Amino acid sequence: MQIKTEEGIVDGVLSDSLSFEDIAPFWGKEVSITGTAHFKPRGHSVIEIERVFEAGEGDVYLSKKPKSETVEKQLERQIREKDGNQLAQIMGKWPGDETDEEFEQMLKDLE
Repeated sequence: MQIKTEEGIVDGVLSDSLSFEDIAPFWGKEVSITGTAHFKPRGHSVIEIERVFEAGEGDVYLSKKPKSETVEKQLERQIREKDGNQLAQIMGKWPGDETDEEFEQMLKDLE
């Protein structure tokens, strides 16, 4: 099933303890759900719905769609944000002839 949120559509599946008859009274209403998010490759996630109930004021805090990032996507983003991979600048060049002080300065320069 698909769940419409303010941030977009979230895919969901009912747990074994719920049936479509159990959740039918909630169709078209603002609800809160509890469940387990299963993160898939390429940032896709599916929520296994374990409980559905009418939304209350306290539910607003947790009403955001969970964001997920694969490790590969996270690394790509971090490299873009840092304007390149600074570790690559020293990789394969150490150990060299530098003193401990020179090496410590190289590390400070990377920050």
